[in-house]
Amino acid sequence: MYTERQLEIIHTGIKLIAEKGLQGLTIKNLSNAIGISEPAIYRHYKNKKEILVNIIDFFSKSTELKITEIAKSDSPSFDKLRLAFEFQFSRLQKNPALISVISSEEIYHGEDYLKEKIRDITLLVAGQLEAIVKEGQAKNEIRDDLPSSQITIIIMGAMRMMMMKWQLFDQKINLVEEGVKILENVLMLISKKEC
Repeated sequence: MYTERQLEIIHTGIKLIAEKGLQGLTIKNLSNAIGISEPAIYRHYKNKKEILVNIIDFFSKSTELKITEIAKSDSPSFDKLRLAFEFQFSRLQKNPALISVISSEEIYHGEDYLKEKIRDITLLVAGQLEAIVKEGQAKNEIRDDLPSSQITIIIMGAMRMMMMKWQLFDQKINLVEEGVKILENVLMLISKKEC
């Protein structure tokens, strides 16, 4: 799907956004960081917007594949939720710049297409998590006195808060370990029985 050079541009673009903000993602900065000429960048991408679209597409597709795979597995609902948390947090811990891309409002200002892409992947993840919650409710594992949509918001809110805390503490805490601790507390709150 992506050439080796396109992947290099995508990953370098993510790092530049993390280090310098959206304004730091320029063709000149990309060419300097990669060590190739600006025309070489233009052979792969028309402009900065196309690079941003590919960064978000790259993130979205990998998220969609993994979260869908987890949701469709035969694992118990709590294990699926744990796998989803661990996937997101381990990927972000390995690629901390991704948080800057997915949570930067600056990127979406005036760029409705980019905003829609992030909205679509957020809705997809929420839908898959809610399907896991509904399954857990049907199996009498998760409380059914709360709507599945509200439980999903609680789970996603905990995920988002952990990412924000990690950023605020300059990534000095272990995101996976701390994230799992938070999730275990959330699971205890939504559980019908011990998880």
